[in-house]
Amino acid sequence: MKHQIVGVLTSIFNKRKQRNPKYSLRSFARDLEISPGRLSRILNEKDEPGPKFIDAILKTKTLGPAEREEIQKSVQNSRNPFTHIRDNEELSLDKDEIQIIWSCMAIFSLLNAHRKGFSEHVIGERMGLNKTETKECLAFLLKNKAIKQTANGDYVSATDKVMLPRKQMVDLYYSHVDFLKNTFARSQEIARGETLYGNMTAALTEESVKKVKKILIAALTKITKEASTAGEKRVFHILAEVFPVDKGQ
Repeated sequence: MKHQIVGVLTSIFNKRKQRNPKYSLRSFARDLEISPGRLSRILNEKDEPGPKFIDAILKTKTLGPAEREEIQKSVQNSRNPFTHIRDNEELSLDKDEIQIIWSCMAIFSLLNAHRKGFSEHVIGERMGLNKTETKECLAFLLKNKAIKQTANGDYVSATDKVMLPRKQMVDLYYSHVDFLKNTFARSQEIARGETLYGNMTAALTEESVKKVKKILIAALTKITKEASTAGEKRVFHILAEVFPVDKGQ
């Protein structure tokens, strides 16, 4: 996913070029005190703008006050406890909608794990959802053919995985940090030998797979560090897999 600073730098370059048609990418790189090749790779999304690159840009004396403020704002918006990358402009859902989808995934995981039917009331009670939230989640899962309703009114899993639209996957991707934190806190409270797990599938590019792996490693590292310093010790079994899926599957 494109870092916001890429769009900001592109905008700054275009504005400078409008003022001076002879202004080139090499001129821009010289002003920013970085190599033209490195700048070109980043603007063309062939390389990641890491922390050192961003720090070097912000130390440049050739930036105007407005340009510097714009870059600083993009960096602040892009901060993420695990990955330092976040593109708020890619989000299509608000926080409440994101929470509803996470609740849907939790319900799906519950039904998929137990392989037995639960009533609407029991599902809402287990998930800590009110009646409206429970109905919305069940309607979403029914629409996506992830669950089905039995003759006696209970809900059961209808598949092993839920396929979501790309935009919803982007929202879930960027809310994953909060989900991990909340799940960890909740597991500290209710852990009684229970297993929390689920299945999600998304079509990712090779570059995206690398980013997902980095996020998983960083997230799990943070969780294990927090667990090791907790007063009461508990054991967590975590399995995370990222693998290519053939287009025909």
